[in-house]
Amino acid sequence: VRVAALEGMFASAANWEGVPETVGSFTSFNVNASLVPRLSFEGAKGNVVFVALYDDGHREGLQLTDGLEVQVTSGYEQSLEVRNDSAHFYAEVPLDGESGVGQLLTGNWRDTCSGALVANGTADVTVLLAVPVAIQVTASETNIANANDTAALLGIPTSARLSVVLLFNDGSSRNASEDTRAVFNVTTGASLAYLDR
Repeated sequence: VRVAALEGMFASAANWEGVPETVGSFTSFNVNASLVPRLSFEGAKGNVVFVALYDDGHREGLQLTDGLEVQVTSGYEQSLEVRNDSAHFYAEVPLDGESGVGQLLTGNWRDTCSGALVANGTADVTVLLAVPVAIQVTASETNIANANDTAALLGIPTSARLSVVLLFNDGSSRNASEDTRAVFNVTTGASLAYLDR
């Protein structure tokens, strides 16, 4: 028996069809699942699986311990980063990532003793990053006072936390409050307040 091919699959989610709303005892039903190989924002990730296809028709899922290596296909390093948790692989969109579509991941299966290449293959991934179209900034307090002011002694807070939410062209949103790229400036009353990260 020899390896006929190495097939790669990537999934960030699964779509299920045919799942009944209620299920009784001893009920059987068929469902269909389709993998979603798409990522649309920084930090989004999905699982990477490579399967060896043998010429006798059977299939075998491979892991890192089997000699599997997974990397981003040359030219797409700004779209994905590959990571593993000692056995399984996953791919993630890096900070300041770029969109990319196609065979973004390459798998190489090597013999664990000799290091010789047994088979290689690719996995299709779609990275289409949503574009931010608006920013919402909110403060945890509407009024703040100087710590040395009498108002502070009367219970007026001396600080407020700023929250930033990015709104994207696909209707989604993401909290960017902790993003180091967020820059705040005090434009009115600069002598009365300062920013502390």
